Amino acid sequence: MTAPRRRGLALAAALIAAALVAHAQEAPTSPPEAPDVVLARAAFDPARLRARRAALLELLPPRAVVVVAAGARGPDTFPFRPRPDFLYLSGRREAGMTLVIAEEADLLFAPPRDEHHELWNGPRIAPGTAIAKASGFGDVVAWGDRNERLAALLKGGERPLFLSGVEPAELGLPEGTPARGAGPHIARLRQVKDEAELALMERAIGVTTAALREAMRSVSPGKHEYEVQAVIEYVFARNGAQRAGFASILGSGPHSCVLHYQDNRRRMAAGELIVMDVGAELWGYTADVSRTVPVSGRFTPRQREIYELVLRAQEAGIKAVRPGATLRQVDAAARAVIARAGHGRAFPHGTCHWLGMDVHDVGAFDRPLEPGMVLTVEPGVYLRDEGLGVRIEDDVVVTADGCRLLSGDVPRDPDAIEALMAEPGLGDVEVSPVLTPPPAAPAPRREGRFY
Repeated sequence: MTAPRRRGLALAAALIAAALVAHAQEAPTSPPEAPDVVLARAAFDPARLRARRAALLELLPPRAVVVVAAGARGPDTFPFRPRPDFLYLSGRREAGMTLVIAEEADLLFAPPRDEHHELWNGPRIAPGTAIAKASGFGDVVAWGDRNERLAALLKGGERPLFLSGVEPAELGLPEGTPARGAGPHIARLRQVKDEAELALMERAIGVTTAALREAMRSVSPGKHEYEVQAVIEYVFARNGAQRAGFASILGSGPHSCVLHYQDNRRRMAAGELIVMDVGAELWGYTADVSRTVPVSGRFTPRQREIYELVLRAQEAGIKAVRPGATLRQVDAAARAVIARAGHGRAFPHGTCHWLGMDVHDVGAFDRPLEPGMVLTVEPGVYLRDEGLGVRIEDDVVVTADGCRLLSGDVPRDPDAIEALMAEPGLGDVEVSPVLTPPPAAPAPRREGRFY
């Protein structure tokens, strides 16, 4: 081959390679998945779920049979939320399903495929579908076979039966069939989060702290409580949260002393405080964070005095969180600070609760703390005669040598709160006005009499 021909072929090859690279760069690519979707896939990986089901059986007597139901769907106009025990063990979010597990059985009972249902609601897991094959269960079985298959497992009546979310009569079992609750055993597993659960919870908490930062910037006299709620829940949705983990609490003035105030209709006034107690829920896991801020943007001396007292109490509580301690010990550490200041009677609730798939998550209150447990630390002082209530709540995870604050991205220091509130917020942005029709013109008046 001559030199010119070799150079020509090399040039042609280079042009073809360049064209292929350009085509690859221009070819459409799938957009990256949202961060919460990636985290949810890891938290509900089929292998992880199988390990949870196996761990549950290890806690129970030999040859135990466990039945866990998802719950029934309400009106189709509202999204279905499965019972947390079912979601924790199965990862499925569809209604009307039942999980049955035993040493020799790992069964999900699901409704048969229904094209009419899919037309309105989209595809769901059903026996024989590709979704069922990828789900990781031993088998996905038609829902109508549930009672017969369960009766076969229990044949002889000597196997311990544990139920969650379902009663023996619903399973076609004879009256008087002995059954125990599976809930306390599942709760024991749910109390300690694995690394994938913690990652998903940290995302939910991060979304919540972002919402609270934006809310702090948006609080001002003359706004209604629901306007601040709107900012918070917009940031939730903007960052992928499917819902609030509980009804958002935005209590200003006298409502700052109402622990679970939920109306959120009052107009805020200068010189007041507002308690914001909120949490975003992502894929079944929720946050729970509270901040108290001055409506005017600056604390009065009296407000700052009470706020700093509650902050000292919270810091004492957080310091007490470590492996081997109990929630009661954490509560005592925070409560002692408030009692010494003479406001013990103004602190009517506990300092801590578990956090996870439920905002007040399941689990024995007196169980010693272990690494991987997530709890809140939330002291408060409520002076109803002054219309002055303060609550500061953060989420922490127990570590090998203490705890880690998960919600520290939203300020607690009063000076930092005032600095953040001086910035413009999302709640100050003008939105499209609500258009109302003009009043109807009065009917023309008739002159004279009519009979």
